Amino acid sequence: MIKSGKFELIDKQSGFTLIELLVSVTIIGILAATAVAGYSQYKKRAYDTEAVAALRDLVTAEEGYYVDEEGYTNSVAALPGLTADSKPNLVFAITANSRNFSASTYHSKGKKTFCYTNLTTFNPRNYIFHMNGLGTACTGSGTFATSGT
Repeated sequence: MIKSGKFELIDKQSGFTLIELLVSVTIIGILAATAVAGYSQYKKRAYDTEAVAALRDLVTAEEGYYVDEEGYTNSVAALPGLTADSKPNLVFAITANSRNFSASTYHSKGKKTFCYTNLTTFNPRNYIFHMNGLGTACTGSGTFATSGT
């Protein structure tokens, strides 16, 4: 701009300083790291919930098998509605005799193993339901225990 024959510099620079940008990026990074960690825990809880639902399906199928065959089975393949394809990423284990059974399951991406134990030959509704750390055997009688993270 020319004013009375002389040049004048006009200082109209606008924007953010480098420090302001660094502080903003740092805050966004901290928030993103917190959100990712929370989301990861959320997903693991969802996988554990899927394992519990699958165990309940297994128990229902085992009881249905008992009604039809007058005994329990050790084979997941023999249970109606349960196949390896229908429950991907879930691991089942069944121990059974003609009057009692116990079952456990866990999701390969979850945090815990969930177990069901039928306790009595007279009333199959009496059971113990408990959980341990992922992939570990469920133990105990009459207890509800949680271990693992």
